[in-house]
Amino acid sequence: FVAGKYQDQQRFAVPFAAIVEALSDMCDLILQDPDRERLCEALESALEFGEASMLCRLVSNLNRCVNINSSIGSNDGSVKGADADFARVKRATQKLLNALGKPLLFFLDDIQWADESSLELLTSLANSRECNQVLFVCAYGGGSTTDCARIKELFVDKLAAPSSGSSVVDIPIRNFDLPSTNLLVSGVVGLPQSRSLELSRVVHDKTSGSPLYILQFLRALEADKFLSWNGNQWTWDEEAIRTETNVSPNVVDLLTSTVSMTAPLTFGLLQLAALIGCRFEVDLLCSIVFYEFAKRGPDPILTDIRVDLDCAGLNLQQVWAKVQEGLRTAEEEGFVEKVDANRFKFSHDKVQEAFIGTLSKVSSRVERLHLMVGRTMQGHLKARTEPTQSDEVLIFAVADHLNQGSDFLCTEQEKLNCALANQSAAKLAISKFSVKVARMYLEDGLKHLDPKIRWERYYDLTVDLTTNLAFMAYYSSDFENCRRLAKEVLRRSDDEQRRNNLRELLVDSLAMEFRMQEALDLSVKFLRDTNVRLLPSEVSQQDSLFLMKKLRNRLRKLNDDDIVSMPTLKDEDAIYESKLLCGVGRFAGHIGDDSLAAYAFLQLLKHTLDNGMSENVPYIFTRYGMICQSFSLGHGLRFHQDASRAAQLALKLLNRVTKMPSRVKAMRMLYAFLLHWKEPLGSCIGPLKETVKLGLAVGEVWTATSAAALQMNVSCLVGTQTLSSIQEYCQSVVQRVKTEYGSHDKWVDLTRPSWQTAENLLGKNEINPPSCMTGERMNEETLENAASVHRQIYLVQKLQLCCLFGDWGSAERVLSVIEHQGLVVGMKVICLNYAYKFLAGVTYLSLYGQTRRRTFLQRGRGCLTWLAKLEKSGCPNVKPMCAYLRAKTASLSSIASKSEVVRLYKVAASAARELGFLSHEAFAHESAGLFLAKVSSSRQGEPSSSCVPLLQAALECYERWGAQAKTDRLYRVVNHLQSERLASNDTFPVEEFDISQGRAASICRAVPS
Repeated sequence: FVAGKYQDQQRFAVPFAAIVEALSDMCDLILQDPDRERLCEALESALEFGEASMLCRLVSNLNRCVNINSSIGSNDGSVKGADADFARVKRATQKLLNALGKPLLFFLDDIQWADESSLELLTSLANSRECNQVLFVCAYGGGSTTDCARIKELFVDKLAAPSSGSSVVDIPIRNFDLPSTNLLVSGVVGLPQSRSLELSRVVHDKTSGSPLYILQFLRALEADKFLSWNGNQWTWDEEAIRTETNVSPNVVDLLTSTVSMTAPLTFGLLQLAALIGCRFEVDLLCSIVFYEFAKRGPDPILTDIRVDLDCAGLNLQQVWAKVQEGLRTAEEEGFVEKVDANRFKFSHDKVQEAFIGTLSKVSSRVERLHLMVGRTMQGHLKARTEPTQSDEVLIFAVADHLNQGSDFLCTEQEKLNCALANQSAAKLAISKFSVKVARMYLEDGLKHLDPKIRWERYYDLTVDLTTNLAFMAYYSSDFENCRRLAKEVLRRSDDEQRRNNLRELLVDSLAMEFRMQEALDLSVKFLRDTNVRLLPSEVSQQDSLFLMKKLRNRLRKLNDDDIVSMPTLKDEDAIYESKLLCGVGRFAGHIGDDSLAAYAFLQLLKHTLDNGMSENVPYIFTRYGMICQSFSLGHGLRFHQDASRAAQLALKLLNRVTKMPSRVKAMRMLYAFLLHWKEPLGSCIGPLKETVKLGLAVGEVWTATSAAALQMNVSCLVGTQTLSSIQEYCQSVVQRVKTEYGSHDKWVDLTRPSWQTAENLLGKNEINPPSCMTGERMNEETLENAASVHRQIYLVQKLQLCCLFGDWGSAERVLSVIEHQGLVVGMKVICLNYAYKFLAGVTYLSLYGQTRRRTFLQRGRGCLTWLAKLEKSGCPNVKPMCAYLRAKTASLSSIASKSEVVRLYKVAASAARELGFLSHEAFAHESAGLFLAKVSSSRQGEPSSSCVPLLQAALECYERWGAQAKTDRLYRVVNHLQSERLASNDTFPVEEFDISQGRAASICRAVPS
């Protein structure tokens, strides 16, 4: 059992306060456990990639249980990457709780005062499958209606939603009934329940059975002499209590009237203490009394408090004695409890609330007191030589008090001190991974500095607040404000490193809104401003080809060891240039400017060879390999050997990457590149799975989900996973993304086709056609409102499902949309892949029903025209596709001869072989063989023996590629051809896509696995 409590009603925005308290409790329990060595070892082994270091920044007690290894860790409080770090904290906390290996009750009290970061973390923990041994019990209520409604919206309703992975029971805690009230009252007055029943009935009517209200009401009865001790027992007059006491609407009003009768000194001290917090330090309270009341002149607003304290002219020692006297009285009356020699706490939240209530009649009085408390706290904090953990709470409290009293800031120095307090609180919030809290303090800090003079008089402070606020706006997805703030700093700052960071931020903010053309234009501008030689004003394919040849010759003179051992890039300007070049390449690729994309990545490789290796070096060599493939395809140059070497170098260079985000991006791109010619194909599954794991661990959500989709597709092809396990794996990835990265859950759409394929083949999509995506948010009606890149992802997904499940009518409609949209190059390649699958499906229908022949030929010619345009632009993968589709179209034409069709298929196989694309080569051989088998059997009654060598060539490619599922199917066909004669009515599947929903269901019934 561990517990934490959100203490303060003053809105001190201490991130994760109660959760940290509970986790500290857990660490103490572990250290007291007889089996502590095993438990500590389990915690240490569960945390990886610097997660222990990150959690120790939140829970200092944890470093007594685990050894901190931050070699690959977080950003150590840096403003960059704060959102990804928070996601890692959520994940690390889940792993920490799971590593205990035993049931845990995790109790959090008063969560109505929790900060939003706490609620987000708590929702993540409650939804996590890894925390299924933890029972979370959260208490809320007793605050304002607004507080409770906020918790209901941000926490309770989210957990109770059907999409949540948690089981929630909402238990309303009701007031006592009459028997329970009587049990409490009889215990207080020390009499049997039968004798206290009538008193209990009156008390229950007056208090509605609220336990705290009952106790305070009994105290009030004693103070007003309605309840008295006669020397032997308590006596009372029920009728007098019923008729002569008022009913307060709530317990706070009753407490307020009770505390108002406290001795003046105690009353004044507890008013100040209530503003400090639920817990307060005696020396801090003493400092406030001495500096703000004993030494300062009269303040008409605070006259009554000054009179109560009666401390004018006293020295510090005398004030100390007076404070001690007042607190002793408060302790005796039950208002406070002593924690240690220097700390007290209020006995209940409502007691603190009651003392604050006595101040709130005049708002200016409360604001003035907040300023006084904050001012003293700030001086108290500066005077400490050795900071303690409680100082972190003070840092937030100082900023909050000064902000609440900001209307009474008179001098410029006071406003400056307030801004500095907010700066300290914001930096602490950033180090605690709370973007929302940090942004709040940064905004308050800037608000206290006059916009007309702050840049001239307080340049360092203003530039720091504005820069950090720009980053916090970015991480809050407020991109418009992010750009406004970044531009303001760029106009005034002369720090080149800061300027470079903000330029990157401007570009990234545009990319996050899918404004790729603007992001590209800005990247090009910044790059040419920095080094005009890196990027000429106009770039052609010939420029890229010329640079390609120079780089190829230069690399061929270097052996692999020379390249892998190149020095690390350390010059800041060169690092900045490499980032801009990488951005230009990515954004140019997104908008389809292949020439600029190729030139930028080639120039990036040259920049790397000239200056040293950055963290992106495996990614750079992967891109170089892809460009080699493209040139080999589009220009007839034999660059595919260079592409293969680039891939192998990228694999070796992965070991030089220490930053996990860079490593993950490189791995995903590299294995996507290797898929077409990696032998065996199954060897890609492990690295892709590792990419998913690392990507989700470090916040690279798009990279992780796209790698998951690739992994599942490869697994289907290789046959290493059953449909059920694919479905379960995809579901686990989706759940993790939604739980840990709620704002990025759109990226889970990348995994939809694989998941939906498994759903359909398992017969779980009985209501909708198989090409519909179950639970898919984006459909034909909402598609127009989706962001452009998401619309393209959706179209590709839809086309894939239509082709897989033979929904050729829908596939044709989707292809029509794709043809008229300006898709990015990556999307074009994927669509082309499914375009020829679509044609294969129509081919299958045409062979057994001549009605579609004309439709196919018309459609085929349209696709060929479309492909030919891309072929001229040097788009990768297009040449073998075009050759394949020409052969497929010719196979349906009554004009083309059998030998011409086979020749065209062989051309397609040769084009694929030049690139090392085993998959495309296998498809071409297989289609040629099946075409010969079908034509021969329909004309002669038996297949031609010439089809077997083609099918065996396809079989050899599939075996080398490691596509076990395809290999098994083709083996059966070849064995059948070699052993039996074929009747003229026997049929052959032209491709693997001739599947309908009904056939899928029958397959699943026959083979349950």
